[in-house]
Amino acid sequence: MPSEILHDIFSLLEQYGVNFVVCSPGSRNAALLLEAERNETLRKLVVTDERAAAFVALGIATVQRKPVALVCTSGSALLNYAPAVAEAYYQGVPLVVVSADRPLEWIDQDDSQTIRQHSAISNIVKRSYDIDGEREEETYLWYANRLLNEGLAIALKPKEGPVHFNIHLSGDVSESRHIEKDVRKVDTVYPPQRLDNAFIKDLAEEASSKKIMVVAGFMPPDNRLQKAMSRLERLPNVCVMAETLSNLHLNPEAYCIDPALFPLPKVQEGKYMPEIIISFGGALVSRKLKEFLRRCRPGRNLYVGYSDGLVDCFQSMTDRLECEVAPFIQTFSKLLEKKIEKEEGRAPGFRETWHKLRERHAIDFKSLKWSDLQALHILFNALPAETNLFLSNGTSVRYNQIIPYPLTHCVWANRGVSGIEGSTSTAVGGALVYDKLTCLVSGDMSFGYDLGGLACRLAPATMRIVVVDNGGGDIFRFINATKSLSIREKYLSADGEVPAQSLAETFGWSYFYADSAQTLRDQLEEFFEIDFMPKLLHICTRGRANARILTKSLTKK
Repeated sequence: MPSEILHDIFSLLEQYGVNFVVCSPGSRNAALLLEAERNETLRKLVVTDERAAAFVALGIATVQRKPVALVCTSGSALLNYAPAVAEAYYQGVPLVVVSADRPLEWIDQDDSQTIRQHSAISNIVKRSYDIDGEREEETYLWYANRLLNEGLAIALKPKEGPVHFNIHLSGDVSESRHIEKDVRKVDTVYPPQRLDNAFIKDLAEEASSKKIMVVAGFMPPDNRLQKAMSRLERLPNVCVMAETLSNLHLNPEAYCIDPALFPLPKVQEGKYMPEIIISFGGALVSRKLKEFLRRCRPGRNLYVGYSDGLVDCFQSMTDRLECEVAPFIQTFSKLLEKKIEKEEGRAPGFRETWHKLRERHAIDFKSLKWSDLQALHILFNALPAETNLFLSNGTSVRYNQIIPYPLTHCVWANRGVSGIEGSTSTAVGGALVYDKLTCLVSGDMSFGYDLGGLACRLAPATMRIVVVDNGGGDIFRFINATKSLSIREKYLSADGEVPAQSLAETFGWSYFYADSAQTLRDQLEEFFEIDFMPKLLHICTRGRANARILTKSLTKK
């Protein structure tokens, strides 16, 4: 018999802003699926592979900026959610995991599809709750309602993140009873964050005569922050280090990080080191920038934004400001600008110092031979302006940080945990809630790792995938830790043929192929044109030459 609790779950999901529920088939969760179907407001998607399902949900939530629910059966199904849930936890994306479970008395009793589910993902969610889905006593119904309200509020509280509701069910399913009732939602009101204007004023007073570096990691777009940063980056003592995943559309040289740092000898670093660091957003892609900042010993190192703990990635933090980034930068940039104007030229020319370095170390793209670097330079510069760009981990996201191009609408990547899995499914989820072009740029290993994203057959006609086939994990041929290992090709790069054409034809995608700069340029217009089906572009490069060309481009100045 279905209980009121199952009805309450989906009613509250709707009230807390969920409009997508990604479901996977199963018998133990049949009662949950039936209740989800009864809620006509919620949009349901069915994805058989739970790992792919969770990444599809992640992509929807990332692009839509709303919580998304997941529903799975008991046993190992829940464990397959773990990679995407971990990514959501470290990105700050609100996923609501609803797992069906066996009755408590049958756990560890050799009953099928039975594991210890309650705490199975507790280290990668903000909170876990264990609820008996079939209790009917009034006090227990109040208790369950309280837990559901608490968990959903926690998922949406800054910093946002995933929560887990584990629902014990007997397996009995009935379609005979449909519950109509008002479900209590407990509204949580967060007062607006009051900025400490005295602190910001003192900071601006101090900063006007100091060299300032502003570091922006991954984050969703924010128009207020965009305007404030456009003002701040013009000041003479400010150098901006913005990764493309910050979704800030700034002066193109703000993104020139690794090309500037790679050829810079450590003995010359002193003049480029900041006296004040202001950082915000998520984890950085650039290892070079992190290493450089760890060698700095600034007088002030501020992190601005919401976090559950103290993240001191640069090992020199002095201040942590729990507030929205945009209002802080707005206030700080105005005060700093006024202070610099009054001081009439006393501010250090830190911006110009970095401008000259970046100009001197710019990559010569005109002289490139066919390689990943040339192919992706052509591709990124041909992207339509309103494209939502997704990047797989490994090579794709790193090349995106070093190639200058007009930034597209948004740039996304799974950089919370930076795992290889789920890139295709995440992009498919994002494409479902964006009506213009969505393009995933994936390496061959990442593409092969997430065939579930193709198999779910959800990709709309606006979806594009570019597979850069360089003969395995090309990143291992470049990074210092692995490039000289004798086992590199056998165990790390794992060279293997990618049957991209067969996969495209099997799952109903148009197939394109390029193996030179000219064949790539010739096909991009048709590839990006939106018609009646999704499209896959297979780019083949010479694997072992790529690392050599990239290293030469970054270090030869």
